[in-house]
Amino acid sequence: METAGTLPALIDSNQKDEITDLTLTGNLNGTDILFIREMAGSDVNDYQTSGMLANLDLAGVNIVSEGAAYLNTDYIYSNDTISGSMFEYCYKLKSIILPNNVTLIGGRAFSIVAA
Repeated sequence: METAGTLPALIDSNQKDEITDLTLTGNLNGTDILFIREMAGSDVNDYQTSGMLANLDLAGVNIVSEGAAYLNTDYIYSNDTISGSMFEYCYKLKSIILPNNVTLIGGRAFSIVAA
């Protein structure tokens, strides 16, 4: 993805909940992370979705600090970071390959409370 924020336009909304494996390259922002969260089982309010994304490869991604909030009022605050709660409650995710250039992982980035 050349332009951050365009992932929702690249994946058909009728297919997004059926995808189990996803590899991305390019630039991602909060808008894209929210879409990924929905694909992985959690929406902007931590409510479960019907998404089935289990394996996410972000090795070739640049995370940039712009776009929508991905969880309530949580934003990407700086480039190349996995911000706090970014993948929190993404129940379906089993494997995440992080971007090669990540410099910081925020608190509760991957926390899941047993259901």
